[in-house]
Amino acid sequence: MRCRVLETLRVKTVEGVREVLPGQIIDLSFKKAMPFVQKGKITPIADTAIGSDPGNVRIKIRSEVLGEDIWLLFGDTRMDDGLVAYYPEEIEYLKRLPHEEIMRIHRTKKIFPGSKIVS
Repeated sequence: MRCRVLETLRVKTVEGVREVLPGQIIDLSFKKAMPFVQKGKITPIADTAIGSDPGNVRIKIRSEVLGEDIWLLFGDTRMDDGLVAYYPEEIEYLKRLPHEEIMRIHRTKKIFPGSKIVS
């Protein structure tokens, strides 16, 4: 996940600890980026990201598991454009479920737009 740094970060690399300054672009895995995104220290870079508030970012992605486009939401963002939206914690929960259960939940989220999985 490509991200723009919003606040100075100290990160561990293979070369040792490095300081990353605001405005710099970094590549992190989704799992490593999420805590920084949620704290407003970095923001994902994508053509489909909407808004400038780093705590409220939405990214349209293609889900191969679901076979359609969905919104990945961060912060208090909401969507109502007809696509189903998921928050990172929902995706983490879904990763533990069998495919049939994921599809059942997805169909339910289509019927109830804006609904959120509570585990």
